[in-house]
Amino acid sequence: VECLEELKLTRLSRFKLARFVHAPFFNKTVIDCYVRIGVGKLLGNPNKDNYKIAQVIDVVETDKVYNVESAKTNKNRSLPTMGDIHKKMKDVASPVEHNYTNDEVNQLAESIRGEMAREMEGTSEQARVLHGRPPTTTTIEKE
Repeated sequence: VECLEELKLTRLSRFKLARFVHAPFFNKTVIDCYVRIGVGKLLGNPNKDNYKIAQVIDVVETDKVYNVESAKTNKNRSLPTMGDIHKKMKDVASPVEHNYTNDEVNQLAESIRGEMAREMEGTSEQARVLHGRPPTTTTIEKE
């Protein structure tokens, strides 16, 4: 999510949650969406509520029954914990520190060559169209 407008597109309000909390597609729908969670009063201003935005990573059934607007449910959202965040940070850092094997380097080089070839074909075709030349077929051989 790069801006507030994108976040708003996947934020679920309590009203929306209440409308389909008991529907069979509820879990699939809410996972990866964002919810606003009340976390108490705003520091320095006890008259204002304080909220955080969190991404739903799972839906679990609990013993506790919750009110969502006029609907009652024991479904609860599972939000990322600090452990989840630390694991994801390691997942992101891992490729940066990865020592490539010869096979991985060869696969990477092959993938890059394929992308470059496709890009060149597209560029050549654009040039032919712009200059009114008939299309040609090309074959790219592996080294």
